[in-house]
Amino acid sequence: SLIPFLKVPFGIGQILGLRGITYGHIMMTVFMAVTSLILISFFIKWKLFSIDLEYFTKGLKSIGFYAFGAATATFLFFKVAVMVITYYIAYTGIVSDADLGRYSQATQIIEKVLIIPGSIAFALLPKVTSKSPEDVKILTAKSARHTLLLTLVSMGVLSIFIRPVFLALYGEDFVDACYPFWALAPGIIFYAVGRIFGTNLLGTGKVFYAFYFSIFTLILNLVLNILWVPKWGITGSAYATSSAYIIHTMLFYWAINRESKIPFRELLVFKKEDWEVYSRGFIGIFSKGKDQNGA
Repeated sequence: SLIPFLKVPFGIGQILGLRGITYGHIMMTVFMAVTSLILISFFIKWKLFSIDLEYFTKGLKSIGFYAFGAATATFLFFKVAVMVITYYIAYTGIVSDADLGRYSQATQIIEKVLIIPGSIAFALLPKVTSKSPEDVKILTAKSARHTLLLTLVSMGVLSIFIRPVFLALYGEDFVDACYPFWALAPGIIFYAVGRIFGTNLLGTGKVFYAFYFSIFTLILNLVLNILWVPKWGITGSAYATSSAYIIHTMLFYWAINRESKIPFRELLVFKKEDWEVYSRGFIGIFSKGKDQNGA
């Protein structure tokens, strides 16, 4: 879907401008929705007009409403900083268009790290919904530990080399984007682990926690951005968002500890068996490469 998603908005945009880009995105969204329904029909037998409305309404009230609300709040959470910075550009001049560009580049790069927890959470969710409570606790704890390690390593490498990366990609004018990047880094690390906690709560039917916590941290992020951008500019915005990330994860830990009774040490402290997973992987890669060279 990536190829048409890129080509259609761009192609129509060339003809109709901004309106064309909008139409292109709408067309691709509809196309992807229809394609998804067709693919689902290969695995699940269903008819468009044979939906159990009572079951649908019950699910919407118990899970759908909270899931939709949490997803909406999370989407807005990622947009709050840019909205506040844009407001201050338009009405106060405290920050500039160039500052907004630097902040946007910093967030675009640093949020790529969230591919790690996103992938692990994607694999974890079906297991959480099908395993016993004890197995879910073990899987969640193991996933959280591996997510923390991989995110720490990725963020550490990025933090070391981010200044020359900005210099090489965007030039001297964007080097200062490294400051909001570094300010966001602690929050992203916390949030990565929080994604695993959230998956546990979603899979065990406790999605209402995500709803309330996401709304709270959205408001917190907005307030902190309003207060800190005038003081510290785009770095203040990054600190605000990072703080909201950290509090968001702490709330999720409280919820998962309350519901599943998973000790803090089990979630975040690496065990010998965890290291063995990586050592076996490295040994396997090394042995395979050695065999190929020998052949």
